[in-house]
Amino acid sequence: MVHAAQLYAERHPGHRAQPRELQIADSYPRLRDGDVDLLIVSLPHQEAGTAVGPVLYSERRMLAVFREHPLAGRESVSLEDLTAVKLLQARSVPAHWRTARTPLYTPAGHPVEAGPEFETFQEALALIGADQGAFIVGAQAMHYYARSDVAYLPFSDAPPLEWAPVWLTARAAPRIHDFNRAALDAATRIHLAAAREPQPSAAASKEAP
Repeated sequence: MVHAAQLYAERHPGHRAQPRELQIADSYPRLRDGDVDLLIVSLPHQEAGTAVGPVLYSERRMLAVFREHPLAGRESVSLEDLTAVKLLQARSVPAHWRTARTPLYTPAGHPVEAGPEFETFQEALALIGADQGAFIVGAQAMHYYARSDVAYLPFSDAPPLEWAPVWLTARAAPRIHDFNRAALDAATRIHLAAAREPQPSAAASKEAP
């Protein structure tokens, strides 16, 4: 959201937005305490007393597993493959978030085993790298959290993760909507720029590691 903050500042001289990274467990408490004005969260969203803005971007849903896990050699996985892993459990997260990211059952009704709990995403990655469990993430994790002991596998049958701004309805202010417009415009610019980038040829793709 750095690009959104920069665009917001350009459009509104004298005002600025400071991006901050929060863990999911303490993001909503800090929003309610007034420590932050707005969150960018993954949908679905069901937190009482909040409003949801436009979807800013979406990304492919991935399964993060230990690099030597039997699934790691696959090109993709399905939701039914969750029966082959222990899904790590995030502590102190909203019920709707837990249901979306750590389902108890596959679509066919098979139980999914729960793995160890974690507090931060870095803890989750450490557990995955130690073959203690797996976790559902977005494709951006491959770029920002690349690790030699973790493999990221795309789901072949799961919808993408969508991200949108969320704020308290009791504290709605013009600056919230101004930032949302800047964030949506910044996301659109990034998407268009990525679409214009030349794609590797089929031969180059085959040669890539």
